[in-house]
Amino acid sequence: MKTKLNKIYHRYFSEIMTGILASLLIITGLLIFGIWNSTNQRENIRQTTQGKLDIIRNEQSEMRTDLMVKSDSIEISLREKLDNINKK
Repeated sequence: MKTKLNKIYHRYFSEIMTGILASLLIITGLLIFGIWNSTNQRENIRQTTQGKLDIIRNEQSEMRTDLMVKSDSIEISLREKLDNINKK
């Protein structure tokens, strides 16, 4: 029995080793691809989040500008009304 296994082992040694090496290469490739893909997804999420934050900041800045303009116009209007009242 042992001699039969020895003969099979020696006869198919190169095929067995080739299969093991091919399996290791495939597993390594899948691991590298998985790590690269997760890193890429993380970067895409970060860029998307950063873009959304930029949009929100721009909207807030526009709202502040609008509020400042409105408050200035209200202040001018009130001053004109006070001036009209004081003139009378």
